[in-house]
Amino acid sequence: MDIDDSRAKEMLPERLRMYAFHLSVIPHFLTSESFWYVQDIRVNESEDFGKKQFLQVNCTTGHIRELFDHERMARQLSKLLSKLIDPLYLPITDISQLDSKTITITVEEKCFRCHLFDDECCEENGIDIVAEHELVSPDGKWAAYVDNYNLYVRSLETGEKIQITQDGRKDYAYATLPDAYGSKLVDELGGKKLPPMAIWSPDSLQLFTHRTDQRSVRTMYVHQFVPKGDAVPPVLHAMKYALPGDEQVPQLELLVCTVAGTLTTLQTDALEMSALQYTLFDRSLPLAWWLDDQHVYYLNVPRGTKSTRLCLADTWSGVVRTIYEESADTFMQMDYIVRGKSVHVLKDGRACIWLSQRSGWNHLYWIDFVQAGQERTLTEGSYVVDAIVKVDEEEGYVYFLANGKEEGLHPYYRQLYRVAFTGGFVERLTPEAADHRVIFAPDLRTFIDTFSRVDLPPTTILREKNGRLLVEIEKADIELLLAHGYQLPEPFHVKARDGETDLYGVLIRPVPFDANKKYPVIDFAYGGVHTTFAPTTFSLTADGRDQMHVAQSLAHLGYVVMMMDGMGTPGRSKSFYDVCYENLQDAAGIADHVAGTQQLAEHYSFIDLNRVGMYGFSGGGYGSVRALLEFPEFYKVAVAGCGDHDNRLYSVEWGERYQGLYHEKIYREQASPLLADRLAGKLLLMHGDSDDNVHMHHTMRMVDAFIEADKDFDLLILPNRGHGLARDPYVIRRIWNYFVHNL
Repeated sequence: MDIDDSRAKEMLPERLRMYAFHLSVIPHFLTSESFWYVQDIRVNESEDFGKKQFLQVNCTTGHIRELFDHERMARQLSKLLSKLIDPLYLPITDISQLDSKTITITVEEKCFRCHLFDDECCEENGIDIVAEHELVSPDGKWAAYVDNYNLYVRSLETGEKIQITQDGRKDYAYATLPDAYGSKLVDELGGKKLPPMAIWSPDSLQLFTHRTDQRSVRTMYVHQFVPKGDAVPPVLHAMKYALPGDEQVPQLELLVCTVAGTLTTLQTDALEMSALQYTLFDRSLPLAWWLDDQHVYYLNVPRGTKSTRLCLADTWSGVVRTIYEESADTFMQMDYIVRGKSVHVLKDGRACIWLSQRSGWNHLYWIDFVQAGQERTLTEGSYVVDAIVKVDEEEGYVYFLANGKEEGLHPYYRQLYRVAFTGGFVERLTPEAADHRVIFAPDLRTFIDTFSRVDLPPTTILREKNGRLLVEIEKADIELLLAHGYQLPEPFHVKARDGETDLYGVLIRPVPFDANKKYPVIDFAYGGVHTTFAPTTFSLTADGRDQMHVAQSLAHLGYVVMMMDGMGTPGRSKSFYDVCYENLQDAAGIADHVAGTQQLAEHYSFIDLNRVGMYGFSGGGYGSVRALLEFPEFYKVAVAGCGDHDNRLYSVEWGERYQGLYHEKIYREQASPLLADRLAGKLLLMHGDSDDNVHMHHTMRMVDAFIEADKDFDLLILPNRGHGLARDPYVIRRIWNYFVHNL
């Protein structure tokens, strides 16, 4: 039976974004004193979507103006491209230079220099466009890239290409991630290339990188059943993929190379793969960095992630020494800091700022390298330092995000603070009761602050580094969004399974809503314990969760939709997080979700506890199946996408961090196929055949176990899909249909 999903389709992200304006400011700094950004704008009362305006902000004065005359720019580009360009639909993808008279822009992969005060504009033939897979040096003269397993550099001035390494080969490649980083096969099938895993030195003459050795790692396979083309036979893709307990895992041999072609291999054991090694040379938040032109630092997190070492290497001699190390009884998380970093070494190398959970809460510490053993606490208390954002070494301040410090404020709302190198008073710089996203200007004198909540659209302001307001840059316009049917989520808090611990989430009411009716409830869940899931920011901003809009669509099909975080997730105390350790079968607090839903039903009379469902992807796919098997009397329907249903057969870096080093009994307890005989409700399993993160065999093992237990279930295999099923239109439609027909 077909359902009317027309209103649900209108609630998907690509549609909703068209009805919201002035949501985000993504700054592009041309100097420390100013930045430009692109803003979606609403013209009059029309629904003429997609119009954009380019703006410039002076960080000293707070003055905001158009970056250029849009009408003039449209005339210039119309002439150059031989087609009519609308002033509010300018196809500019980048701006590389701006002075008082001219601007250099990128349009259709070509560079143009345009005059700001007349209609003269010409192509800049001498400027090379840097590709997404290239890494530009600090001086802008070189671009590094990987080709055929070797590292190259290209001169952006002459076009000359220099091959830096000569002996790279498959499974022993330079500046390349391991096969199991999460989407390598999907990237390759889509023609996507990644930039090299490397960091340029300050003098732009050296690259700190690694050689990835996978030669002895076990081989696993992904079966692509329907390759592109007519009557093309299936293709078997081999990849190196280590499992928990494997003796051989990918190893990273650290080295430094120069543009002249010399290589220095660091005199240390290769790094064994952990979650850290995926992000060691990440462009946005690297865990390795240069101190000067001769020294590099990096974090080393061994297998099991119970210790973190800060290492210093001399790039000329190759000598490496560990200058600081910390250990823990369970896992450490210093290599997974999303909004900043966990370590900052001072420029003179005499000390570092170190983020640690040693007190039971994540806090900042001053570690003195000159006077060994001299440490001091910079922050303390029953709250969480989320990340180091910036360190002002001249004035002696650490700027950091933290949550849970302010009494009466939602404990997950991040605020910006600063503390002196001497410790003591912690100064709050963002007074609004909301979640804050902060970006500092290069000179650290100002920062851009976007704050919002799920029920409060974002405002972006410019502040001085002491928190003083300079100017409001943008305030969101959601009038058309609300008129279109968007429901502002309602934050809630409930007690965990222990009856004492506070848990937090959001709820969306069905549309249309009748308080006298009873509605089924769908729990959109995620069992991945490395992150929180319930959103705290407005859903359409840069930090919002697109998955939430599937929740919006389900609300328009008549469901109460909830999202919450159970125990065993970050953002709270170490003991709160440690609930997940050696306990992945809890899937980030399934028992808490049951207790929380029951409490919501006591508060909201319109919730029908006889009709409760769950859906999720990846760790949420695992959690959805686990919920149906462990609580069959409570959950009646579940949809599980690409779930990692047995972590004995999932990536080594995930299991060995949260389930500990391999132990048969502990790992066996999280294997969901062993509980297949408990299935009582309706279940739809989904998986992409090209998923190289959670391989399809996880779902097929559930299928085999259900067949063996003589249980009915539904199965959807999607050809040529990887791990990212959550936004697939066909998948979304099947989720709608499954719940409408079964819950």
